[in-house]
Amino acid sequence: MFQTGMRVSELINVRLEDIDRDEQSIRIRGKGAKNRIVAYQPSLDVLLERWVNVHREAEFHAADSAYLFPYK
Repeated sequence: MFQTGMRVSELINVRLEDIDRDEQSIRIRGKGAKNRIVAYQPSLDVLLERWVNVHREAEFHAADSAYLFPYK
């Protein structure tokens, strides 16, 4: 995610619906309610899929979270 230029606050607020795997891009909600689209490299797609699957199979609160990085 470093290559996208996202701030940490933007990264932790990425929702699964913000990720467009077909276009390999992520919609970011930034400071001042400004939205932008950032592209990511194809290699990240496999990692994103694995990450999401791990959390869907988890037996804790993250399994039903809409966020890429669930937190309590």
